[in-house]
Amino acid sequence: MTAGRGTSLSRIATLVLLLAFALCAVLTAAFGVRMYRSVSGAADANYALRASISYVFGKIRALDAAGFLSAERHGGLDVLVLSETIEGELYKTYIYVYNGQLCELFTDEYFAFDPEAGTPLVELSRFSFELEENALLMTATAKSGETRSARTMFRAAKGVTP
Repeated sequence: MTAGRGTSLSRIATLVLLLAFALCAVLTAAFGVRMYRSVSGAADANYALRASISYVFGKIRALDAAGFLSAERHGGLDVLVLSETIEGELYKTYIYVYNGQLCELFTDEYFAFDPEAGTPLVELSRFSFELEENALLMTATAKSGETRSARTMFRAAKGVTP
């Protein structure tokens, strides 16, 4: 009778240890998933901020000439407009935030601005800019609320049309 009782206590102890191990494994997995989502979300926000500002920097460096840059307002959207002449024709690149995306629209001068026609580049909740005499201050805000700002100077004298 004692031997049977010892065997059932041994089984119960083994079962309790097994359940404790399973509980620890589930808790560790849940914690790992939460940490992964946190790190992944921060990396996505950081990428969106860096990519948006770097992209606009590149566009400005490529097109830097007198009067190439202006700020406009279309349908409630603040739009950065970069103008260039290709084979005698004027083309415009519009950069703006629409539906949570930084978008670009490249058109000739006769195309009416349509925000839905633009190409989405990265997810952003806001992209603001301030034109100065020969510089552009940009501020990008990710969906997480993280913000990054940068300023670029124009090489061309008086490169801005206010």
